[in-house]
Amino acid sequence: MKGILEKADYLRFEPTGIQGHLDAAITFRAVEAAFEQALKRHPDGVRRSFYTFAGQSVRVRIVGRQLAEHIVRPFAHLQISEPSSVAPQLTIDLWDENETSVRCQARSARSDPRWSEITAMSADGRFVAQRLPNTLAGLDREAGRIVGSIAWSDRIFIYERATRPRRV
Repeated sequence: MKGILEKADYLRFEPTGIQGHLDAAITFRAVEAAFEQALKRHPDGVRRSFYTFAGQSVRVRIVGRQLAEHIVRPFAHLQISEPSSVAPQLTIDLWDENETSVRCQARSARSDPRWSEITAMSADGRFVAQRLPNTLAGLDREAGRIVGSIAWSDRIFIYERATRPRRV
């Protein structure tokens, strides 16, 4: 019975007609490693900022200047000048694949410009991963870390410029 429910949860997030599979734990590790590579290659292109979300401290690192401008703008009113003396409860690490030329190996190359979305959770519930047309993100619930890549192009969806990253 448990196996059926796990599969049902996975299918609930996968829209009709989308083929492919996303392993949440493997995807998180791949995205995490690719972020570290982007950070290492572009140490001068990192924007670090700190916030208070719902009374909790959050650290954000973004590799890519244009991406940073778009992502942090909606949270400007929550930004704090000094990091909390307490370790952040959440860390968010993002990079721009186009600006850094660091591609995430977990992303499949898609030439189809239509909307597609796959969201998956690991069997133990620790990891959640989501692939959208131009983004790939993972959440490690145990570590309190979100890591993701964005590969904007000429054909982007309005949600990518008009909203904050989606919650995975």
